[in-house]
Amino acid sequence: MLSFFVLAAFSLIAAVVTLGLMMTLPSEDGPVQKINVGSLPFAEPKEGKAELNGTLDWQKLATIKRNLVFANQRTYFVPIVSRIADRKSTRYFVQVFRPEFVLPRNQMPGRTPEREHLLEQGLITPTKDGPGGSVNGVLRQDGLPDEIVLLYEKAGLNVHPDHYVLYRDTADMRWPYWGAAWAFFIFALCAAVIGLYQKRQHKRLNDGINEPLHT
Repeated sequence: MLSFFVLAAFSLIAAVVTLGLMMTLPSEDGPVQKINVGSLPFAEPKEGKAELNGTLDWQKLATIKRNLVFANQRTYFVPIVSRIADRKSTRYFVQVFRPEFVLPRNQMPGRTPEREHLLEQGLITPTKDGPGGSVNGVLRQDGLPDEIVLLYEKAGLNVHPDHYVLYRDTADMRWPYWGAAWAFFIFALCAAVIGLYQKRQHKRLNDGINEPLHT
């Protein structure tokens, strides 16, 4: 009983801490920093509102899908570079949305052989709804999910160790934190219910032991 109550308490604390960490994410407040990708001298980016000027490499589109019990979310990323060419590493990435590109016929995100979440090799066609050479959003340092970084590395695209992601929808940036907090809260609730059940059983056993014997 006590173990489940302790688990519930720690899970609830973890949920609160996760929400606190979410509050430290960059916001849409403040001035806009303008960065010309690949131009010299190289920019010293900071988290916050930003405008990136460059070329979107649509053939390196990556996607990650996160599932919860009652909700799911998919986020798409593409590199933004000075020009489409071989390079040692890529530092800047941009969040894009589903209406902004067309996938090949019968091609669904996350179903390409060997590259479960990476769609490339000239298969992506951007639409007129997509961003041009100038993209605005909120810049976040090390904003790519670890799974996407590993995926890019396996596909031959080296992610700069100090990379930045331009999130055009800050709700998607916060979504993993909401998801983690929700998971901690559900775990805390389940542990508390089991603890209360054990407490009830414990009380019934005590009451049974303490009842006087009738002859």
